[in-house]
Amino acid sequence: KVTFDEDANGQVRGLSWKSWSPHRSNPGRAGEKTELTKIGAEKLEFTEEHITCRNGDVTIGGTLILPKGTGRSPVVIVTPGDYGTNRNQLRLWAHNYVSRGIAAFVFDSRGAGASTGSVGANSFSDLANDVLACVQALKARPEIEPRGIGLFGFSNSAWTVSLAASRSSDVPFLILQSFVAVMPWKQEVFRAETQLRVDGFSDAIVSKCAD
Repeated sequence: KVTFDEDANGQVRGLSWKSWSPHRSNPGRAGEKTELTKIGAEKLEFTEEHITCRNGDVTIGGTLILPKGTGRSPVVIVTPGDYGTNRNQLRLWAHNYVSRGIAAFVFDSRGAGASTGSVGANSFSDLANDVLACVQALKARPEIEPRGIGLFGFSNSAWTVSLAASRSSDVPFLILQSFVAVMPWKQEVFRAETQLRVDGFSDAIVSKCAD
């Protein structure tokens, strides 16, 4: 059961979530239920603005999400991989930062949403420079602390943000999730070999992958 909590003006300020299960500890109490969980959540207050960044002839479309309050805020750039990812798919990470008073910037990867360019036809260098174009655009924003612009990458984009940070002193911190601590080509060889085994190819065929 989900209940939306409203204020005196009818505005939703949060919700309550309860779940039950049939009463199992005492069969004689058939029909009764045991409360399993009770969760409360407050509505996240924020503002957002659409922003475009330029990397050469490529335009990157994104959204800056700002926590409620005044003054300059640090910001985390939530970075997609090179797979036509729309910025709205990244909001679950962005809202996590905003709920803690940290701004977040989400953007469409090349070839998706408002971003130009092609999907799957870019080097890590290209994508890293897209991120750095976003860094420069955010540095100029009056709401952003220019020395507090960090990068978040997951899986494929962990390589992207690591490369971007190595190229710029304007990036003071990284947050990496599900990253691989080897060079991309080594990870790709591992992936190809593993997929061949799953598909039932012989060891003789698999061994050629590393060659």
